[in-house]
Amino acid sequence: MSEAHHPEFLDQTPYPAFVIRRNGSILAANAPACALLLYSSEQMPSLTIWDLIAPEQHALFQQTDRLPHQPPVLAHEWLMLDSQQKIIPVNATITRLQEDLLGIELRDLRPIKESRKSYQRQSAILRAVADASYQLFRSAQPDEVIPQVLAQLGEAADVSRVYLFENHWENGAHLLTSQRYEWCAEGIEPQINNPNLQNFDYLERGFTHFYETLQRGEVLAAKVRDLPPAEQAELTPQGILSILALPIFVQRQFWGFIGFDECRSERTWKPYEVDTLRTAANLLGAFFERRKTETALRASEELYRMLIENQGLGVALVDEQENIIFANPETEKLFGVSEGGLVGRNLGEFLAPDQMQIVLEQTALRRKGFRSQYEVEIVLPNQQRRILSIHATPHFDEQGQFIGAFGVFNDITEQKRMEQRIRNLLMIEQSHRRESEALREAISILIHDLSSQQVAQQVLRGLVKIIPYDRCALYLEENGKFRLAAKTGYLTSNPPAVLPADHPLLSDHLKPNSGVWFFNQLQEQNLLDLLRENTPGIAWMVIPLKWNNRLIGLLWLVRDGPHAFRPAETTLAETFAGPAALSIQNSRLFTQARRLAKVDALTGLLNRRSIFEAGERELLRAQRYAEPFSLLVIDLDNFKAVNDRHGHLIGDVLLKKVARRMKSALRRSDLIGRPGGDEFIVLLVRTTAQEAVLTAERLLGTLRERPYRMNGALHRITASIGVASVTEDAPTTLQDLIHRADEAMYAAKQKGGNQVQQG
Repeated sequence: MSEAHHPEFLDQTPYPAFVIRRNGSILAANAPACALLLYSSEQMPSLTIWDLIAPEQHALFQQTDRLPHQPPVLAHEWLMLDSQQKIIPVNATITRLQEDLLGIELRDLRPIKESRKSYQRQSAILRAVADASYQLFRSAQPDEVIPQVLAQLGEAADVSRVYLFENHWENGAHLLTSQRYEWCAEGIEPQINNPNLQNFDYLERGFTHFYETLQRGEVLAAKVRDLPPAEQAELTPQGILSILALPIFVQRQFWGFIGFDECRSERTWKPYEVDTLRTAANLLGAFFERRKTETALRASEELYRMLIENQGLGVALVDEQENIIFANPETEKLFGVSEGGLVGRNLGEFLAPDQMQIVLEQTALRRKGFRSQYEVEIVLPNQQRRILSIHATPHFDEQGQFIGAFGVFNDITEQKRMEQRIRNLLMIEQSHRRESEALREAISILIHDLSSQQVAQQVLRGLVKIIPYDRCALYLEENGKFRLAAKTGYLTSNPPAVLPADHPLLSDHLKPNSGVWFFNQLQEQNLLDLLRENTPGIAWMVIPLKWNNRLIGLLWLVRDGPHAFRPAETTLAETFAGPAALSIQNSRLFTQARRLAKVDALTGLLNRRSIFEAGERELLRAQRYAEPFSLLVIDLDNFKAVNDRHGHLIGDVLLKKVARRMKSALRRSDLIGRPGGDEFIVLLVRTTAQEAVLTAERLLGTLRERPYRMNGALHRITASIGVASVTEDAPTTLQDLIHRADEAMYAAKQKGGNQVQQG
């Protein structure tokens, strides 16, 4: 190969490459080499390979003298220097092109080394969190263990500073926070004695964004320069360039937060760092929550000691196939194996088939990103059985791929035998925070929503937050049947529109004290037909909605297989059912109240206000479109005598019958109202004066054609009717029309009644 051909070597490789002489002078370099080392193509020929290799590695290049002719390749790992004298680790492959020419091809090793460093950091953080769990639940005193925990987390995460802030109220009005603990890396100035970080008022100091993010249960992971100005002004003087703050909740309340500062460079927080350190925040919350629970239980010393002495917490990490890849010593004790005896084994070795099914169903939720708390029974090698409560958190890699689950184990075997009060307390202590917050949010929305148009959808949207489903329908009771009020998730089929109370699927369960019930793995075709479902293996749940011990509706949930409903979900369903029923009842009462505000309570006709409002509206429309409009004023003849002779109860019944008969004689477009007493007003839209008189005559005939029989007596009812219509020769108002019709009505009454007069 001649010297003139050396560009072919550079063109044939996508990697950074040089062509040099044996003495080290550079003849040419391709664009990737210039980009890697931050030199221009014009600068390269003025350099030698000695300028680009770290001095301590010059001897490696001199080994090319021993480069054989066949095969003419030699590989080294070099430390090279760019134009800014920064070290770049590379893998260098040296090829003899001809007697005095060498080709050098470079591969940048920084991504590989960074990936290896990231993996090492991830493993270190995981182990630090596991160790933190072990330490936290072995000590009752935060001053003893939390400084050690912060140090372990800080060193594992390779940050500058780790600290813990606790919230507290001032006079019950202002939420303040104060720094309680801190760990600093070498060379980083501590802030624990900074008076500005004691009794810190979030809102007064402009930390609204910071507070609201954490209070919602979200993580704040940001570069300081991207934060709001007020937060920048507070954090920058402390030398902070990047911050990661994770909320800590105790008994569903925002207790405080744990923070991680980076003061050496701006840092982008990796997803695995956020997820794993969030587990540390949850562990701290559980630690402080346990301390609160211990204080609350001191009134019963015997039960308190039993609860604490039998509380064992373990931490483990499993892959997507349920293989255990990490377990702390407490987990090994819980599973009854010797030290190191769990890693590499599958959870299925310790679980009966039905319990393994629970784990698989939970793993399906983990794949969707859900955290939860559930219980399983394990079988120890000596055949003893233990019931474990598991707080499970999904574990994803940097690309967002599910790679396993992180679990905190607690032995609740003895606690299951305690009184129901203690079991409920422990359940509250161990319940998953996201599930609880979703329930609180759903119930809060329901209780405050009175719109009948929105409440049905709010019920469905609120329910899915706490009990995931694929399809759901809401049925409301109406005249002994349940009618479909809302549905969601039905794409190719529809649920039944009406369910009678004796429906085959409901009759055995709709008892006065019936609760939530469900069926999993439905296979029978007749049941699937009744459910209007096409696919066997579904799960079906029904949640009764009760108000004052009366069944007012049903929630009908469907999950596609193999996602079964669990008994633990019935408690959440029953908790949700009460506010849901309250919201539905409120919407009904609200609708009824609006209706009653418009109608006369006795006759069901429009009341005085409503008939006058309707009259103004219809008159305005008639005038705008030049349409005829008339109205009638009707007063029953000698009706006072009925009340005086037979009493007001008989009179009220007669008024209702009269109102019903008159309304049946009118068109649907006509409006009739009762302003009061035995007086009525009829609005006749698109009706001329001549047509209005005919309508009044028809009403009069309707009233007198048949007497009313009440308590064995016949009551003949007649009326005096006045008619008024819009005329073309002069503008008019509703009051003018009513006044004219009223005068005409009195004229009819003075002439003996039982007739129509036109005004």
